[in-house]
Amino acid sequence: MSIFYQKISENKVLIRNFSDNIYMIELKFKERLRELRKNNGLTQKVLALEAKVAETSITDWERGRSEPCLLDLTKLAIALNTTIDYLVGKDEIEKN
Repeated sequence: MSIFYQKISENKVLIRNFSDNIYMIELKFKERLRELRKNNGLTQKVLALEAKVAETSITDWERGRSEPCLLDLTKLAIALNTTIDYLVGKDEIEKN
């Protein structure tokens, strides 16, 4: 299935699949990452160690300077005991 992404603004992405269904997703990744990290009582350094990513990456992601690849999203979700969908704002309910 082909999916096309078009960035509308800093916080919104338009997604269109092959059957022309269109979805608008508000990007919440940087806010969710910071919220989950703090709720778990983790510093950026500790989260970076647990997720096996660079501490500067955590900083850049929380500031919206860059976005993680799928592998790093997966490692973050595991380290924070949540889902990728919740991290990126697709789901509103956090995994317990």
